[in-house]
Order: sequence, then structure tokens, then C-alpha cells
Amino acid sequence: MRTADRSSAIRLAVSAGLSLGLCGSALATTFTESHTGGGSWNTIYAQGFSPSVAPSPSPGSAAGDPVYLQQFEFYKSGQADAASNVRLVILNNYFANLQGLTTASPAVVGVSTNTVASTAGLATGAAILFDFDNLSLAYGSDYAAAVMSVGAGGELTPVKISALHANYTQVTPGDYRPATNYGTEAQYQYAVSNFINSDSFGQFFSVFSYGGDANFTATLNSAAPLRWNRGDSGSWTAPENWAGGVPNGADASAVFGGAATAPVTVTLDTSVVAGSVRFDNATHGYSIDGTGGLTLNATTSVAAIRAASGNHAINVPVTLADDTTVTVVAPGATVALSKLAPSAVALSKHGAGTLVVNNVRAGGLTVREGIVKVAANGTASGTSNVPALTVAAGATLDLTDNKLVTDAAVGTFAGSAYDGVTGLVQSGRNGGAWNGSGIITSLADAKSPTLRTSIGVATGAQAKGLAPGQTATWGGQAITATSTLLMYTYAGDANLDGKINGDDYFQIDSHVGAAGAGWFNGDFDYNGKVNGDDYFLIDSNVNGQTLGTFPAGAGVADGIADGVAAVPEPASAAAVALMAAVASLRRRRRQQTCC
Repeated sequence: MRTADRSSAIRLAVSAGLSLGLCGSALATTFTESHTGGGSWNTIYAQGFSPSVAPSPSPGSAAGDPVYLQQFEFYKSGQADAASNVRLVILNNYFANLQGLTTASPAVVGVSTNTVASTAGLATGAAILFDFDNLSLAYGSDYAAAVMSVGAGGELTPVKISALHANYTQVTPGDYRPATNYGTEAQYQYAVSNFINSDSFGQFFSVFSYGGDANFTATLNSAAPLRWNRGDSGSWTAPENWAGGVPNGADASAVFGGAATAPVTVTLDTSVVAGSVRFDNATHGYSIDGTGGLTLNATTSVAAIRAASGNHAINVPVTLADDTTVTVVAPGATVALSKLAPSAVALSKHGAGTLVVNNVRAGGLTVREGIVKVAANGTASGTSNVPALTVAAGATLDLTDNKLVTDAAVGTFAGSAYDGVTGLVQSGRNGGAWNGSGIITSLADAKSPTLRTSIGVATGAQAKGLAPGQTATWGGQAITATSTLLMYTYAGDANLDGKINGDDYFQIDSHVGAAGAGWFNGDFDYNGKVNGDDYFLIDSNVNGQTLGTFPAGAGVADGIADGVAAVPEPASAAAVALMAAVASLRRRRRQQTCC
């Protein structure tokens, strides 16, 4: 038996017997446990769990009380698997007969509303997210969360997925218990199942895998969600517009959908608080407008915005008081947050649809699936600032015509490709099509064959000449020498000042022939080398700056803080004319250096 490594303090959750900690009428909560390191080998069919009182009784809750499941996340191990097009099925019997099991079988409590297309591209530790429509469960009862493929007729077939786990450890000689907070060996039935048994009673999940228990997060509410109960527009604060009461409090769950027969405007004339907001209408969009504001506050779990389908908008200021997950399930579906306020929390995007924002200024941004799009703006108010940035394989961050500041590493050339933020742009650019996963701009001027604009990448030291300890303002945001800066600008604008001039030619001339030099040194097509192709881009655009100078701030030159002087700009109109005069020379040089 391997013992659990608890050194990885990632906020994950594991298995059954964990307290809900319910103390309010609409408390959202999660099972919580740190995840194990080194659990890369494990694959599972199912995981037992229980919204249970053990080992810490939960005041205010009793066996049989309803709790409502919002989301269930496993966390991927490094073991290869072939899980594709799978859903999560909640079973009320861990030993349910799997032969002939369908979505209509009595043992099936519910099925996730989303399908996970594939887990192959997920990194170790990444979430495998399954959504539920506040599925009602009984407090204290035992359940199995089983990964299944669903046939056309509802047929259910178990599928293995790779999942992190907590191993068993020997408490006393011969007494092995999961490295969780299970109370007794009698609770071994919650152990992960990584194989299936068959006998005269049928086919069922095995209990004793001795592999450990899958790490997961199960997010639940202790009260039913509050639903908008009219098919037309109205005020958020009017009690008659809601079934169950007006959602206004930490952890309150507000649901819009179902009854609408036309687009609906929900007027918010005062500030309210909710733990989650869900849109459930595919054909008629909901728009939250007014003079008030919305704060997302989930006291023991992540806050959430979710849309299964359709196009919906929140046009009032949205403040994130807690880490927040936005899930837009269907491809083509959108949720727009036009006034997302700055915060210090983490924002995570799930689902194949699109989240549109005015900017993201938060402690971190993770795009796990689908698209996060920053609405076209081009000024300092459109600049995003996220110290931590992750864009998963297959996901997209679309900056359109905006800028972004992050502490994520700018990246280097590693063999055949860039890593870090530069690698995300290289992947997103996809040879000039700008349709890859990673960081992109969706604007037509950047796309082949025009290639007039691009997303440029540089550090604060490169673009602003900052030394360690110095700061400056760029795109309206404070930066340091190690900040990574991304900007929609001309293809050829090496130093991200919004124009092409002698400074940019100096950079490319100084690094022609270099491998892996990066955007700042002239690799404008992100192919890992500075050559004639890059001269073609800068030469083509030096005389074609018809879009004007892209502003580095709110239409003014960047301010410099802490006494740091701006990097000199020796190029002027005369220098630009000089560049035009030598364009033919550059093209000849391109022909000589393109191979």
C-alpha cells in the first residue's frame, strides 16, 4: 500500500462521510480535502459518496433532508484513458445491476446535463467537470457517481476515467483505512471502483479496489433554488416574480428559464447578493439590467454562473466576492458580463460556449473549455490584468483589440515551439488563421492574407525598459520588469508602442537569423526564427498603418511611476519615411534570409 502524500494543498475534495456544514437556509457547500501527489496511475469507473454527518455532525441537517447537487468534479491523474463523450450518472445503489441499466432505471437518480467530449487533453490535476440541475439528494444517504457513456436509447455503459486519489494507509497492524476522514472500515464501500464484478446477481461495481478514493468536489445547496416564475420581464426584487422567495443573500441560487416565451429583461434597481445564477432557456435570452449591482458570494464553495444554452447578459456591475466558475455548456451559447468589476479572486471558465467580458481584472483566470472573449474596446478600460493565467488545450482566450497584463512567464523557445504565454499566442495564431487554441484575436485585420495586425508579447523590461524594482503604467495597469504584456497591435510592432518605426526595425535587424528570439526581437510570425517572413510582415505594414497608432493607455502616452523614465523613442515621422525608403532593401534581405 502506498500512503497518501498530502503536501499538495490544492482545494479539491474527496469521497464520503464528509460534513456538509449546513447552517443556513440556502448554504452552498463542498466536500473538501487536499489532493494526493503521485496519484497518476489511478483509473476509476465510479466513486461512492454521501452528503453525510460523519465525522462532524452538521447542525440543522438530519438524515433524509434534501440537498441539491450543482456540480461534481473529478480531478485527472496522469494515467492515460480513453474516456470520451461521457456523462456522470448518480446511482442510489452502489451495487446496482449494471446489465441493462438505462437512464430510466430506478437506480438512476440523475445524469449530468453536460457531456465531457474527451479527457485526453487535460493535464494532471485538471478538473473533469459535470454539471447538474440542482439534482435533489437525501442528506446522509449513500450514492455512487459513475462515469458512463449514454446510448441513443438511454443505455448506460461504464467507462473508466483517470482520476487523482487518496491512498489507503495502515492505521494499526492489519487495519487499512483511506487517508481521508472516514470513520471506520465499514465505510470502505465508498472506495473507488476500478473494476467490475459479475456473478449470478448480475454485474456490479467492486467495493475493495484498495486503490484509494477519488478526489472530487461535490457542490451542493441545502435549499431548493429560487426560480423566476414568469415568462416576461419584471423586477428582481418583486416577490411575486419568484417561486420560493427573492434571491438576495450569500449562497442564494437564482434560476432564470423555462417559462419565457420572449426575451426577458430582469430589472435590478438595488444591489443584491447571490451564490449562483443560472440561465436555462435556449431560445429566449435573459438580460439583467438596471441601476443596481450583483455580488456573487458563496461562503463555503465557489460562486457560479451557468447557462446550458441560449444567449444571456448581465449588464449591471458584477462583483466577485469568492472564486467563481462560469459554465456555458453549449457551443454557440453566450453569457455576457459587460461590467465585471475588479477583484482578487479566481475566475474559471467551463463549457464549450462563450463568456464575453469587458475585461478580467482578477487574481487569476483559467479558461478550461470554450472561449473567454474580451469585448472589443481598444482603450485602457479594455485591458485585463490577471497575475495567474491558464488556457487549457482546446480552450481560447480572445483579446479582440485589447491588452492583457499577467505574471505568467513570457515563455521561451523549446525545441520546436514556444512555451509560456508566447506559446499560447503561437498556438492561437495557427499560422495566421487565428483559430487555434490558446490566445487569439478574432479581428479580420490579423488574419491571413491581410496579416496587418497581431497579438504582440513582451516583458515590462523589454517594452518599457524597466529594471528590477521599477514600475510603470501600461494599458492603464501597473507593471513591473517581469510582467508579461500582450497587445493587439500592428504585425511588426516589436516594442508594443502601437506603431511601427525605427525602433522596431532596430530589434529585427539586431536579431535576424536568431532562433527562438520571441516577438520583441522580431519573430512576428511566431515560427521560432527571425527571417525573411518577419521582414515581409514589418515591411508590408510600415506604410500601411491606416489604423492609426494603437493607444498604449486611455488615448494618452503611458505614465511612468516611481521616477522611471520612459524608453526613448528615437523614431519620428522622418524615421518612418526612412523605413519606407529602405523597404525594397528589406525585401531583398528577406529573400536572402528566408530559408
